[in-house]
Amino acid sequence: MLKFTHQTFNGGIIAITAVMGEQIYVVVGSKKAMVIDTGMGIGSLKSYLDQLLDLPYFVVNTHGHPDHGGGNGEFAEVYLHPADHELYTTMVTVEFRRFDLKRILKKSTPEYDEAMVPFMDALLPLADGMTFDLGDRIITTIHLPGHTPGSVAFYDEATKSLFCGDTITKTDTWLYQPHCESLTRYGDSLEKLLNVYPEMKAMYPGHPPTPISMDTVRSKLECVRRVMSKEEIGVRAETFAGEGLRVEVDGVGIIYDPDHLI
Repeated sequence: MLKFTHQTFNGGIIAITAVMGEQIYVVVGSKKAMVIDTGMGIGSLKSYLDQLLDLPYFVVNTHGHPDHGGGNGEFAEVYLHPADHELYTTMVTVEFRRFDLKRILKKSTPEYDEAMVPFMDALLPLADGMTFDLGDRIITTIHLPGHTPGSVAFYDEATKSLFCGDTITKTDTWLYQPHCESLTRYGDSLEKLLNVYPEMKAMYPGHPPTPISMDTVRSKLECVRRVMSKEEIGVRAETFAGEGLRVEVDGVGIIYDPDHLI
């Protein structure tokens, strides 16, 4: 069944679960709302948002993967970091999303295929440190390359919350695909978060569970440290999109490319 569901958190934060389980967030201010990611683009997210919100809103993408920008085609104002633009134009087309669904679900999905939102390439640029004023709260963009070159997170000072896409999740962080940045660069991004935003209270990732704590960042960083210090190599792990070596700390893992450490 094609449907969206949502839950509301304190501080004007709404977490929407899309058709494939993707996590989409809405941060509601006094004057406007920010929508963070649009999922795979199966079914009308806009119709769902229009029922939830009575404020104007705009869209930002945490990165250029199809399950985060697939629904962009319904919206006029969408932001993405330019470092992910080439990736986005390759992987968010209707054709690629249909291909991706078959890899994930291992079957044809005519109902999903017919409900695909059209591709949209008229994106506005994000930059590290760029801010958005929602009225009574300021959201700051943080560039965190690793999972993709243009991965970003969005920090809400009012609630000390971070909306972090796939950079930090309880699920494995993928760092093994050809377009991923090096393991070292990903580690640098995690250290940046810990050093610049130590007061962070909650993190809202692109895949469940949500929210998660800062301990997840520390565990991911420890995974990186163990690989770089040659303390641990990991075990072979395969996903629908390829394979790499998996390292886990405290139930939190990364899958990396041993030929792309630096």
